Formats: sequence, structure tokens, C-alpha cells
Amino acid sequence: MRLGEAQPFASPEEALEHFGIKGMKWGVRNDKSPLVGLTGGKVITRTTANGDTFTVSQRPPNKLIKSLAAISDNYRNSYNQSASLVIKGEDGKKIGEAGLWIKNKDDLYLNWVHIEKSARGRGYASEVLKAAGEHAKTKGMKRMVLEVPGNAPDARHIYEKMGFNPTGKTMGAKNDTWGGLTEMEYKFDD
Repeated sequence: MRLGEAQPFASPEEALEHFGIKGMKWGVRNDKSPLVGLTGGKVITRTTANGDTFTVSQRPPNKLIKSLAAISDNYRNSYNQSASLVIKGEDGKKIGEAGLWIKNKDDLYLNWVHIEKSARGRGYASEVLKAAGEHAKTKGMKRMVLEVPGNAPDARHIYEKMGFNPTGKTMGAKNDTWGGLTEMEYKFDD
């Protein structure tokens, strides 16, 4: 048999088994919990220190996410413990995005926060992190953690200014794409 040729099957049953269809119960649907994500579908309105109002909302799941969640309890649970956020200014235009997930019972992990260049320096990222911290604290979490790239000293400065401190844990090498990663944490007050 050459590459690209159809693989012959000894029987229709063997073909069904090969494609994972054998034994499936057609027309049977398991009742699955909805995809609500970390924010529970709420739109959060915040105001920066200089008076700019903006909203943070969870990006709705696309067809791929819905399909994966329908067939995988692990994927659905993972989605429900995370948030891919869209940040919009007063005019309703997107000015940034962020990604968070519950790492464990004590930690909320900040995967990324990005503010468009035209909106930077106005306090949006700070307010998004404050909102995430407030949410995590109400859930009984003890800290927010993130990994800051070694080649992003401006980002590290912003996180330190907000009260994040290095934990001493590093990942990667200083000559990798990120310049090495340093874990930082913000401990919530009790």
C-alpha cells in the first residue's frame, strides 16, 4: 500500500471500530452543564482612576469549543474554570483582552493581559487585574499568579507596581523566546 491510498477494511464492523463508531448509541444525548466560564457570563463595568469607564466580558464560546465541551467532561470543566475576556472602552470598541483560569483552589492564574497601544497608560490593565483579584478573593482564593517574560521589563515593572512579587520560581532559559519566565504572585489580604 502506498501513502495516500485508502486503507481496506476486512469488514464493515472493522471500519466502524477503526473510526470509533462501533458501540455508539445514536440519538442519545447526555445532559451537559452549560458553558459559563469563570465570570458566569456577567459583564463587569469598571472605572479607571482617571474616570474612563470600560467593560470586561467573557468571549462567547465558538463552535469548536462548544463541540469539544459536548464530548469531553474534562474540556467543559476546564472551560468553566477559565475566562477569555474582551475589554471594551466606553464607545464599545475593543481595547484589549485577558485570559485567566483557576489553577487550583488557592490560585487564580493570569495567562495574559493585553491593552491596545492607543489605550495604554490609562489604567485599564490595573483595573482588570483588580477586578480579577476581587473575584478570586470572593471565591476564597489566596493569590493571583502569573509568569512574566524576562524580555518584558516594562510588564514586570507594572506588575511590581501593582503589588506582585517574584516567588523565586523561574522557567525556561534566558536565551529562549521569552527570555526566561519568572513566576510572580499577588497575595490577597485576609
